[in-house]
Amino acid sequence: IFLISLICLKLLPSHQRVRILGGLVIGGLFMSPFLPKATVARLGTFFGVAPADASSEDLQSAEASTEARKELQKQGLIITLKHPLFGVGPEMFRLASDLVVRENTGHRSGWQGTHNTYLQVSSETGLPGLFFFAGSLFTCIGMNYRCLRAAQTQPALREYRITSFALFIACCVYAFDILFSHIGYDYHVPVLVGFTAANYSAFEQILRNTPTQTPPAQQQPAWKRNGLVRATSKFAGPRPLSGTPSA
Repeated sequence: IFLISLICLKLLPSHQRVRILGGLVIGGLFMSPFLPKATVARLGTFFGVAPADASSEDLQSAEASTEARKELQKQGLIITLKHPLFGVGPEMFRLASDLVVRENTGHRSGWQGTHNTYLQVSSETGLPGLFFFAGSLFTCIGMNYRCLRAAQTQPALREYRITSFALFIACCVYAFDILFSHIGYDYHVPVLVGFTAANYSAFEQILRNTPTQTPPAQQQPAWKRNGLVRATSKFAGPRPLSGTPSA
């Protein structure tokens, strides 16, 4: 919720930002008394602050969970460095982690996942797998951002901006959420890639079929004024053909 709010504050007009800030303040004041103490304790350990009204049992459980996650992520880094090219194989982190724990402590591990999808992919498929996984995800974020900015500046695309906005938010939230879960082989990334590619292609088709007017020489186009859409983008408006002889 906090991440979505930050994105909205960055992208939405100023009059809508006031509504979002007001809603966050009111919602936070209304919901905070209803949060379970165990949840507050876990959030407190995440930010390094211990709630005053949390019981010792809740604090111990939250601290133990935090330490366990740190240890799993450390093991993910160790396994990635040991097998940087191909990894240990999909869904094989638990076995590799158990071998690392037995080697270091002589005891068996808790047989858990990485609790971090980036480390899951890097340890199980190697650094090339992480490159393609993260590259696909962050490419989707960039494409949806360019579509969103184009929809705000191109009259032919304005009625479609809600689609790009929703896809942009979904990709950003997913990229942040997988820092705390291991779901690298689920359907989420293929769905996001498919919807993003379809949305981007639709924008191209709409612009291809919509006649545009070249802005006057003294007036810079919107994408150049605000610097949000790259000049090389297909959504940046008409460009002079290279090599065209002057009159």
